[in-house]
Amino acid sequence: MVEETFNYKIIKNKNKEWIVLIHGFGGSSLTWKNQINFFKDKYNLLIFDMHKNNHEKISFESICKMINKSLIKEKIKKAHFIGFSFSTLICLKFGQLYTKKVSSLSLGGGIIKFDYKTRFLINIALILEKFVSHTFIYKTFAYIIMPKKNHKRSRNIFIREAKKLDSNNFKKWLHLIPSSYKSDVWLNEIKYHFPIVYIMGEQDHLFKKHTFKLAKKLNIKTIEIIKAGHVCS
Repeated sequence: MVEETFNYKIIKNKNKEWIVLIHGFGGSSLTWKNQINFFKDKYNLLIFDMHKNNHEKISFESICKMINKSLIKEKIKKAHFIGFSFSTLICLKFGQLYTKKVSSLSLGGGIIKFDYKTRFLINIALILEKFVSHTFIYKTFAYIIMPKKNHKRSRNIFIREAKKLDSNNFKKWLHLIPSSYKSDVWLNEIKYHFPIVYIMGEQDHLFKKHTFKLAKKLNIKTIEIIKAGHVCS
């Protein structure tokens, strides 16, 4: 029996170093177009399509286990990980569970904690998903997360990718979010022994503050701030 993993694609060159790209909630490998073009001649790339799977139920542990199975399958002993938005938590969890396989973490639009406001919004979404389409919910959240005029391009990409996500996969990932509410607890108990850099949009009004707070506790010295909203990739 073949062990399950997520769908992924590989770009190889002569370089021995690997980068693993893990997209955020609602995204796909296509959201990494600019990063792929930049890194493909310098590194070997493993690019996941996290939503193209038939797994009935997922958890942070099961997601990390499937990522690790892909690394084993491709004989990748160690890699740099790049995550975005919700997948930054997945990268941090992977770094906790499989420390020796991580060379570094680069985390864009980092999510550390869902505060009471964002938890309220998620709870509303969990109620609405029984009555309205997932694209309506995703579009609404796109405007809440990225409300400004200069966020329009990022917002449109956010919505475009969500339309490709089927309803069942959307619900599965949406129901995973509440399990991350206590992530700051296990993060406080960890000492990471590899470099971590955060890239945050200065207009990320939902997540920037909490990321700054925990990054200080984790002794993460590198946080790059760019002129953008949450989708800073």
